[in-house]
Amino acid sequence: EFPKDLNHIDEIRIPSRISFFAFEFAALDYSDPPRNQYAYKLEGFDQDWIACGNRRYASYTNLPPGAYRFWVKGSNSDGVWNENGKSVRLIITPAWYQTGWFRLGVVLALVGIAGGYLYSRQKQVDNLRRSEARYRTLFENAPIGVCEADFRQFPPLAIQFNPRWVSLFACSGEPQRRLDHYLPTEMLARCRDSLAQSATWTTETSGRRCDGEEFLLRFSASAVANADLSRCILVVEDISAEKARRSEEEAIAEERRRIAREIHDGLAQDLAAIRLQVHRWQQWIESDPRRLWSELENLHTLLGEKIREVRRAIFALRPVALDELGFWKAFDRFLQDFDEQNQLHTFLSVQGDRTALEPCLEPLLFRILQEALHNVARHAQAQTVWVEIDFRQGVLLRVRDDGVGFDPAILGRLESEGHLGLQQMRERVEALGGSLRITSQIGKGTQIEVLLGNKRTE
Repeated sequence: EFPKDLNHIDEIRIPSRISFFAFEFAALDYSDPPRNQYAYKLEGFDQDWIACGNRRYASYTNLPPGAYRFWVKGSNSDGVWNENGKSVRLIITPAWYQTGWFRLGVVLALVGIAGGYLYSRQKQVDNLRRSEARYRTLFENAPIGVCEADFRQFPPLAIQFNPRWVSLFACSGEPQRRLDHYLPTEMLARCRDSLAQSATWTTETSGRRCDGEEFLLRFSASAVANADLSRCILVVEDISAEKARRSEEEAIAEERRRIAREIHDGLAQDLAAIRLQVHRWQQWIESDPRRLWSELENLHTLLGEKIREVRRAIFALRPVALDELGFWKAFDRFLQDFDEQNQLHTFLSVQGDRTALEPCLEPLLFRILQEALHNVARHAQAQTVWVEIDFRQGVLLRVRDDGVGFDPAILGRLESEGHLGLQQMRERVEALGGSLRITSQIGKGTQIEVLLGNKRTE
């Protein structure tokens, strides 16, 4: 409904929720109304006039919001048209979600969401780059060898090495990509099985440098993602020095236990016996002085032996003479004392340049000689010992005696029963990449051969 006649209304407003409306019109010629003709046009929507014959209405559906003007004209029964026609302004008012402000808000919201996404994405990329830079810095400057490897094939292939890995394995030029060039194949197979089960693998094994030299290392491996064998991180650390230090500490502890046993079983027992004898000697001062004199002579001899035992124990516990006298003088002095204490004949033979012996090997060589000669004195029942040192290729120490010998098959049983001397000698040598070989035959003596370096003997 309208407040006044449509002929006096210039503008009509229709909300956009009304999807259908129609205009009705009529020509004021009543001579023959059925022959009156009409045409209409909605400016802003229709391209041209629409002739509708004698139909007196025009309908529209789903007009978009906006401003329009509806025109209508008619003709009488003689076909004379009123060219001026009649018009009315039509406003389709938009809903709130059709307004320009709403559309601008949607555009701004979309721009904001896109900008926020792009900012968040860029921030993630920046964080990833910083993380990658930190990882790369850690990877390149790590004090241990690090390698990224692909375990999907076997032997596994390295993707990249850090500089420490290259220097640790003494690689020159382009490093080998196959990991079995550096690490034992059996160990890599066990490692692959563990990684396939999403477990971390850690072990101590031997590595092989590019020049063929073997050394002890600690090996760890883990997959970047669970059970993803395409990217695995391997870490290796040279533990030769650590192993040697542990072996040296164990050797010192074993020396102390051995000396404690010797003092307890020897010196302490003898001193306790002398204390009991002194009580008897007090009674012989007047009753039997001749017998007392004989006993004092025996005591003098016994005390001399015990003094030598104490000196030998102190010298074996800590070879201070290495610092005071130097290796070779301390070596000669030890051999002389060994001969005197055990009534043996020891012969020393040195081939090659004596100055070729590295200072770091002096304590090891000295303690190995101590342990070897100690075993000769206790078990060999030998008369003569030959000590040979050869510096011509590496360092070779050979200790040979003419004693009773033994069956080498019992070595494993002796070690399991707590006889750790030979085991510790072997560990000390192997910790430095060397080898120890023992040969013996019952009735034909024993030979201990220690090799440090690349010399090989038969």
